[in-house]
Amino acid sequence: MQSTQSKMLTIQIRLAMMANDFGLRTTWGNYPTAGTTQGVVLMPFFDAGDPVQAAAAMGFGMHEGAHHRYGSDFAKYEESLKTKGKVHRWFLNCFDDGRIDRMALLEYPGLRGEYEAIEQLFISKGMRQVPGTNTPAINVLEDYLAHYIGCELLNYKPLTPVWEQTRELARQRFPDALLTRLEIISEMGVITADFNDCWDSADLVLDAIRDSLEDLKAQQSDHEPAADAASQSDADADGQPGADAAGQSDADADGQPGADAAGQSDADADGQPGAAGQSDVDADDQPGADAAGQSDAAGRPSADNVVRSKQIQELEACLEATGSGSTDVEVRDKGKMLASLIEADSRFELDTPLRPRLDAINTTIGRSVTLPKVLTASRPITQALMELVETETNCAPGLSRRGKRFVTSRFNRFKQGDLRVYRSKAKNLGIDSAIMVMLDLSGSMNCQQEVAKNACLALALAVQQIDGAVIGIQSFGDRNVDLLRFGEDPATTSTRLDLTCAGGGTPMREGLSNAFLALMPEQAERKSLIVITDGEPDVDCVDTFNMVRQYGIDVFGIFIGQYASGKAAMDYYFKPGNWIAVDNILGLKRELFKLAKGTILAA
Repeated sequence: MQSTQSKMLTIQIRLAMMANDFGLRTTWGNYPTAGTTQGVVLMPFFDAGDPVQAAAAMGFGMHEGAHHRYGSDFAKYEESLKTKGKVHRWFLNCFDDGRIDRMALLEYPGLRGEYEAIEQLFISKGMRQVPGTNTPAINVLEDYLAHYIGCELLNYKPLTPVWEQTRELARQRFPDALLTRLEIISEMGVITADFNDCWDSADLVLDAIRDSLEDLKAQQSDHEPAADAASQSDADADGQPGADAAGQSDADADGQPGADAAGQSDADADGQPGAAGQSDVDADDQPGADAAGQSDAAGRPSADNVVRSKQIQELEACLEATGSGSTDVEVRDKGKMLASLIEADSRFELDTPLRPRLDAINTTIGRSVTLPKVLTASRPITQALMELVETETNCAPGLSRRGKRFVTSRFNRFKQGDLRVYRSKAKNLGIDSAIMVMLDLSGSMNCQQEVAKNACLALALAVQQIDGAVIGIQSFGDRNVDLLRFGEDPATTSTRLDLTCAGGGTPMREGLSNAFLALMPEQAERKSLIVITDGEPDVDCVDTFNMVRQYGIDVFGIFIGQYASGKAAMDYYFKPGNWIAVDNILGLKRELFKLAKGTILAA
């Protein structure tokens, strides 16, 4: 049976590779919640022994990644919150969630199980509750839209019971015309590839609420009694005079008629109709129905008026919420819910040797101020590396047992039984290598960081020119930063090195985990990891080193300092023969190029 640790590790790697298809990195840790920033998805640890949590974790990771893959505009999220309020922001997020999930399901149908597991997890944790009669009106509409999208547009089966009950309640509290209009708007915001349609749909939801409120108020106004002689009810049994259009008093309880402008008698206490044909109230105080079915003379509203008044109150509450921004977007946002769904506590902290913690992916574009100096100083070594690679990969013509060109000088060998007498074509040995350089930028590297960063930049510039080889650079220390991603141009992104400073401890376990998850999705035949460090890790991480090697990644170390002082720790982590020591930082570049040659050219 697969252990919990093995399951967790499998999910970590699988998610890292799938998220890589979205152009992202996935990093796991004891984060309080899941989230996404530029180029990275942050995921907390979870209970890998729970199949629903495990599947939901995959779903959350892919959902966060889909925001990037399918073009969610994070700047507009901020604009929505600042200019239109939290309710608009919630509807925007709701439509965008539906849009990206639908597109992900079209491209990756196998994700349906993970996405439905999210809904199962929500339901089991009480976060997909059916709204009640005391639920704020705006929250009922939000739940109605969210469940309609999930059940009707995305066809998530676990949501069906919740959706049916939510729909029934919403129909009791809102006009059917409004709910139908919201369903149409939802389809406009979800069945699309354009994020801007989500924004427009969020606008339309708020417009629909306003329009529905205006319609209800207009209906209420149309059905109120008019203040003229033809539409006013006459006096009731208490005999109080009421003024008609002519200003005449009506009959009182003694039954005496009062003359109106037309000379017609009004209704008295015997309940006889007045000349206007309107219903009056007799002595038993029972209402009589007029042609419009409106309130009787005693002032009691009809059933339709009661319903209409309640719906007006609900919609007014919705509009008040849209103005004040009372909806708690942070709590209700799918990506932010993970903290209460997946228990990211110390119980799962040591489930696997992986402890990825990537604090930032630097996306700045610009050239380093040291780039000209690095190019000049590195040109001879770069040229030597290029020539060596070209020499090693272009093999001379050889001999073969079959062919079209007989080598006459091999005739005597042929008579002795050696059949290798035919000329074979020269072969080019292809290079297929991915190199990740991990640069220790702990506090002790403060005085040496500039030379170390320049050495890494020089190596990246050289490797970039070799067909079939790619290189990345990550730093670890006070902040773990992705400085150069595979396939990026080292020159145009070199300013990132200038923006990263040394500080903090030596979190090598986290650095190794970040590098491992970056290398795993690469399709290169040879994967290598070069670690540059000047001290021991903060915590023992030999299990992480062993795991990296088990997945076929070669690990090499460069220790900056005296060989004797670093021997014990480097032998322990890197194994003898897989690390070297440089007495001073100036020798780092030379040794880096030697290692690169070995990793690129090794079979």
